[in-house]
Amino acid sequence: MNDDIRSKISNRYKSVLLQGDSNGLFMTNYEVAADHLAKRIGESLEKPSVAEICCGVGATTISISKIAGKVFAIDKNIERIKSAKENIMKIENRADVIFLCTDAFSQLSRERYDQVDVVIADPDWSWKGHKKSDHTTALAHTRPDTEKLHKMLVRMDKKNIIYRMALAMPDEEIRKLGDCEIEVVIIDDDPKFKYVYFGELKQGIETRIELKS
Repeated sequence: MNDDIRSKISNRYKSVLLQGDSNGLFMTNYEVAADHLAKRIGESLEKPSVAEICCGVGATTISISKIAGKVFAIDKNIERIKSAKENIMKIENRADVIFLCTDAFSQLSRERYDQVDVVIADPDWSWKGHKKSDHTTALAHTRPDTEKLHKMLVRMDKKNIIYRMALAMPDEEIRKLGDCEIEVVIIDDDPKFKYVYFGELKQGIETRIELKS
């Protein structure tokens, strides 16, 4: 990993030196944003069980594990699962975290969704075959396909769902999924991405949160 990428990641996540591959670290969440998400969930639900789809190297997993009763962290990339396991071991006072290397639509994943109060998904925003910084404007082109994933979760009667979406994803595209809150996350005066909340986690329609790293 070059020094430029490592510098960017160290600015995103400061309390733990995250381990992982370059793409996994490039796509990882910001610590302040992950903590904000965990706080919002904790304010609505006491010690919820959580399934996290596309956990990557575990940045969001770390924050969620501090407020959850149990976490199922899911990713189909075995190397990122290994990194997430290493990273989660660096913190104390956390929930039981079970890592699963499997696809978001697998039978094993669906069985875990059935067991939890909240489902979080952080799909890959990039166009297939393009640079990671080239973000799609269609839900069906995220990986996994967010449209397909959401339909499955709704059929399973899952209500408390959260997605992390690129700024490039149009609000009208997101609202195809149903009644939700779209929250623009701003860090150090710079808009970074959107959180999308459903169910009991929805607090408004269009909101903004300004955070400092």
